[in-house]
Order: sequence, then structure tokens, then C-alpha cells
Amino acid sequence: MNRHIDELGRIVIPKEIRKVLKINPDDLINIIVENNKIILSKKENTIVERYKEKISFLENKKTVTDFEIGQMKAYKEILMDLEMN
Repeated sequence: MNRHIDELGRIVIPKEIRKVLKINPDDLINIIVENNKIILSKKENTIVERYKEKISFLENKKTVTDFEIGQMKAYKEILMDLEMN
């Protein structure tokens, strides 16, 4: 499969590939140069990174429910346990 590079050096990953690899907007993509080739791979988040993202999302919401406050507290406790081990 061939793709053109635009003026800013961007390429589009075809929708079919994004769907199969479950690549969504704002996902991080690893870029590696190896043997004169560019290798792209989806960065998988660790469990610690996922909890940090959930906490950040809730902390940045303008309004949160009591349930979400409880979730955030639980996420922070789990995160502390994970980081201690």
C-alpha cells in the first residue's frame, strides 16, 4: 500500500488499518527507524498510564458527579498501590 506525504510530512493511516489495530484519535504511535525503514506501531498504555489518564480526565471535567468523585478516589488508591509495587 502506498501513501503520499503532504507538505508537513504527514501520512494518513488507512481507515481499515486503524480499525483492525484499534487506533483512535489521540492514540500515541511509536515511530522507529530500522534498516532504512520506518516502522509504526500503536503504543499500548500500561495499567499505571491508564489509571493516570482516567484520573486526569475526571480532574479536568468542569462538573463531576458524586459517583465520579468516588471513582477518582478509588483510581488514586489503586494507582498508589501499583506504584508502590
